[in-house]
Amino acid sequence: MSKGLIICHGFLGDNLLTQRLAEVIRNDHGIEEVHWLCGFQTLYTILDNNPYIDKVLISSVSGPEPSLSGIDVKEYDKVYHTKPHQGKEPLSLANVKSAGVELDDPTYPIYTIKRFDEEHKMEIEKLKRNGKPVVGVCLTWKSSLNNYAKIDISPIVDKLKEEYNLIPLGIDPNITQQQSHAMKNSEEVYARTASRMKYCDIVIGSEGGLTNVAAGVGTPVLYTTDFTFRLAGPMGTHWNHPDPVRILGPKAHFPKEKHYPLPYNITPESYPDEIYKKLKEIFND
Repeated sequence: MSKGLIICHGFLGDNLLTQRLAEVIRNDHGIEEVHWLCGFQTLYTILDNNPYIDKVLISSVSGPEPSLSGIDVKEYDKVYHTKPHQGKEPLSLANVKSAGVELDDPTYPIYTIKRFDEEHKMEIEKLKRNGKPVVGVCLTWKSSLNNYAKIDISPIVDKLKEEYNLIPLGIDPNITQQQSHAMKNSEEVYARTASRMKYCDIVIGSEGGLTNVAAGVGTPVLYTTDFTFRLAGPMGTHWNHPDPVRILGPKAHFPKEKHYPLPYNITPESYPDEIYKKLKEIFND
């Protein structure tokens, strides 16, 4: 039996956006057994639910570049190692191609877990009894100001709470992905979040791991892009692209779906009004 090992560089989004790689090497490259190595325990449950991945391996050292300590690469017929994004095309495509596999579809699946789906579907159906749309709010909202500062989302919540059912998504924004590695039930965090997102009417946040998860489960996303432009715009700190919304975020990966990137030049002070106005347009369509 031919075995393949995928070593996935990166954080939450990189691993989840790259899942198509397991499907392609299994269906088109003759790999019969796929193992996936990632750097964060929190991703174990959601990756383990992927039907194309036979075994999820967690790096002995938490971080974006998984350690090969304790892993015998000689037992694999083929090793696929993804590389950091170069900022030229949608992240999902770039990650798969960096491992030497051709792909022309930027979409990616997020496989949710049935028992979590049932639990959160019931939770959100109860909320909807008051007739208000359910809006998932990502707790890990970032702004390009002050060196990628995490923002206080309470003004956004205060602006929206009268007209929408708001539910929090993700974990405490002050907890890093490395710290979340040691949390109780850490393996379930993102698997549960994905299921919760699945039944929201829309998810709001900044471009990043959580909003990309929402797009992967098929939920519309309204997201701010100032952080995206700071990272990857014409004068980006990490990459340079004339229109970074085409390479990062839900609209880049699901161009045919209903996702709504907000203008990059708005500031956190204007987020509540801009989001409120856009939500009114969306739900009055």
